[in-house]
Amino acid sequence: MSRTAPERRFWRPRAAADGVYYAAARSEEVLAALPVAAADRAAAAGLPPWRAVEHTASRTLLRALLREVEGARAAEGARAAGAFVGGARAAGPAAGPADEVGGGLEGPYGGCSGDGPWGCSGGRPYGGSSGDCPWGGCSGEGPYGGPVAARPGGRPYLPGRPGLGVSLSHSSGWVAAAVGRGRDVGVDVQVPAAVGDRLLRFCCAPEDADALTAMAEERRRREFAWIFTAQEACVKAVGAGFAARPWAVRVSPGQCAGIWHRAGTGRPVRWRAPRERQPVPVACAWTERPEPPP
Repeated sequence: MSRTAPERRFWRPRAAADGVYYAAARSEEVLAALPVAAADRAAAAGLPPWRAVEHTASRTLLRALLREVEGARAAEGARAAGAFVGGARAAGPAAGPADEVGGGLEGPYGGCSGDGPWGCSGGRPYGGSSGDCPWGGCSGEGPYGGPVAARPGGRPYLPGRPGLGVSLSHSSGWVAAAVGRGRDVGVDVQVPAAVGDRLLRFCCAPEDADALTAMAEERRRREFAWIFTAQEACVKAVGAGFAARPWAVRVSPGQCAGIWHRAGTGRPVRWRAPRERQPVPVACAWTERPEPPP
């Protein structure tokens, strides 16, 4: 897939933590600019049109995010190996920054853009655009070409890739996706909407609800959407949804990061929702890596 300027304008990955990445974009822009994998198109065939758009757009964005993450990882491995050519260390492109706030997870080798060290040009280690390159032969499927399956509670996962946690979200024409290496992840996107006093006080601490009530309508909608995305992302990260009581996750107006200590579990859930250059509220949460055995 060509790393073109138009694509980069409408979506850019963010690094929430080491090995945790997420992105959000408009559904229509995702489907207009990115290839839809055959597995996703087939899975959406029997859905109502509006649901098919959400389904294919969220999974297409997830696969694009996987291409970026796996591409950056391959680049890191190549640099670590030194890429010796003819007895000399070959010069490679510099590593791109990992967080969108600092410039974005720009795949150091450009995905399937043809400008990387094997560049899908043929005669390189992964065989050009034959379908066996690490980004799926420019087919849109990326490093994982199978279906995006769902567990009984609705949590998405990649069959055959147990080391990758994934999450999806959609809201009023927007979709979001998250990937975690060796972690469970949750992502949520919310387009701000009207919110009543009862819901404010159900989801927020009394003092936070009072602060939101005192705000002008537009600001109140947006602040509550930021709060709710963080709450939803956290419960998605533990795979429980509303059963985990998202309103129990304490998030205050203006808060951009936090930790949720879920009762009865020993591993905290961390979340981030940076607001810089973010057109709609989006939050990403992740579990801590398991402690290595003694």
